Amino acid sequence: MVLTALIALAFFSYTSDFLNHNVFNRTSNSYYEHYINSPFPLLFSIISIAVFPAIFEEIAFREFCLMNFKRLLQLVPQ
Repeated sequence: MVLTALIALAFFSYTSDFLNHNVFNRTSNSYYEHYINSPFPLLFSIISIAVFPAIFEEIAFREFCLMNFKRLLQLVPQ
């Protein structure tokens, strides 16, 4: 399991480097300049760190519970 994760990590790292250098003509992977020069960096950081993970976790958890609840209801005779 860990070996698979490491292989996937290496694959995506090299693939993103290849795309940045050869397709997009970018030599730096630093997105800090884009972030710090944005109009509202504090707002973007709060949204990306606090709001998005909470929303997506809630959606995923509700979907997980809903699917299990539907499966449970199918097992109960009506």
